[in-house]
Amino acid sequence: MGVGPMASVAGTIAELALEAMIENGAEYCIVENGGDIAMFTDEEVRVGLYTGKSEGLCMIVPPTKIGICTSSGTLGHSISFGGADAATVISKSVSVADAGATLLGNSVRENVSNVFCELEKRDEQGLIDGAVVVKNDKIALFGNVPKLVRTKIPTELITMG
Repeated sequence: MGVGPMASVAGTIAELALEAMIENGAEYCIVENGGDIAMFTDEEVRVGLYTGKSEGLCMIVPPTKIGICTSSGTLGHSISFGGADAATVISKSVSVADAGATLLGNSVRENVSNVFCELEKRDEQGLIDGAVVVKNDKIALFGNVPKLVRTKIPTELITMG
C-alpha cells in the first residue's frame, strides 16, 4: 500500500491471533486491536464505526472470515496525515485492511470525493473488498461494503487501543 510496514502491525497481530484460535478449533472468534478487527464467525456480527459522535454507523457483517480496519485523523492516538473521522477498509487479509485504512485515512482532506483512487491503484492483487469513509456529515463507499445502518453508539462499548 506504500505506507510502510508499521501501518499494518496491529492488523497483522490481530490476524495471527485469529489464525491461532482457528487452528485450535475456534468456530467463532473476534480479535480487536485498536480499531483493527479480525473475525471468523458463524453468525451475523454488528460492527460500529465510531466517528466521535453519539450517533454513528453500524456494519451488519454476515458470517465470514474477514478483516475490518479503521484509521482516523480526528480520533485516537495514532498519527494520520488526513482528516477522516473514520476510514475503514474491509479485506480477507487483515494486514492489507490495516495498511489500506492508513492509506485511505491519509488521503482524506476537506471532502470525501475521489478518496478511493489511490487505494484502488495500490490494490494490485485485488485484496480489498470494500471501504467506507466518514468525514463530518459525508459518507463515501467503495466496493462491497456490508449493510450500513445508523445507530446510537454506546461509548462504554468503544475500544480505543
